[in-house]
Amino acid sequence: MSRSAAMEETAPYPPLPEARGLRLRRFGTRLEDLEVDLSGEDRPRAITDVLVACTVPGRDAGFYWDLPVGKRVECLLVLAALDGAGEIGAGFRCECGQSLEITLTLDELLAAGRAAPDPVALTEGVAMHRVRRPSARDQAAWAAGEYADEEEMGRAIAVRLAEPGAEWDVAALHRMEGALDAADPLVRAAVEAACPDCGRTSEHEMDLAGFVLARLARAQDALLETVHLLASRYHWSEAEILALPAWRRSRYVALLERETR
Repeated sequence: MSRSAAMEETAPYPPLPEARGLRLRRFGTRLEDLEVDLSGEDRPRAITDVLVACTVPGRDAGFYWDLPVGKRVECLLVLAALDGAGEIGAGFRCECGQSLEITLTLDELLAAGRAAPDPVALTEGVAMHRVRRPSARDQAAWAAGEYADEEEMGRAIAVRLAEPGAEWDVAALHRMEGALDAADPLVRAAVEAACPDCGRTSEHEMDLAGFVLARLARAQDALLETVHLLASRYHWSEAEILALPAWRRSRYVALLERETR
């Protein structure tokens, strides 16, 4: 094993039977990290590509598409921690106009976000239906569909996730949504906050995946800047630069910056 591989920062995968023995490495250090498109609108694919790049040892792409959405968010939080993040903050506005700032530590989010066992049991009168948690493959299928309204989309979601035979009226769809939110709280990441001005308590959703992807995009930009600087001065190829351990790249960058002072 090379020195760079031996020193690479990794952390265990979130608890999952099929992920036993897998680890996540820090994003923004390898050549394959530059292949991930973090600028597009296809978030499920971007997250999949990040996980493909950062999971060691690697698995086939289908493994990542079939992970529950909440588990993928949990993986992103682990990657944020590896990148040095300790907390996630988000700004909201109360109905009275007062600005609110909500900050949660990654430890709080990971502890609160441990998903319930799959599938989720949903009771409808005397009947009980089992509903599995959605995966990224489900997200891609729903995004490709066309729906007349939110109710039709909700039924499409229910039909895909639930056991056959259930009747899905509007009330049942709301109950299913609530049960899935409770079972996998990282998907919506809904938090309550009290306004210091008017005292009203309101619920807000934190875009955890968006926060982490933006952070990873900055790490990718920093890696590109390092490659650009070293390639411009030493005329090395992208592959040659990224074959160097991160600590050596940092030393070269520091030397070049010293010359320009």
